[in-house]
Amino acid sequence: MNIRSYIGKTPTNFPLKTSNPAEIVNAVLFLASPHTSFVTGTELLVDSRLL
Repeated sequence: MNIRSYIGKTPTNFPLKTSNPAEIVNAVLFLASPHTSFVTGTELLVDSRLL
């Protein structure tokens, strides 16, 4: 599914924003850091609400 067909099917009550590569990298770096030593069994969605 391409982004244009998806936009036509989404509700208009939230803004659509595409992510940039730095946002994905920041999430990966966070998960690889010591700050997540107690994080288990969770999902971190970094999808700009598009998936």
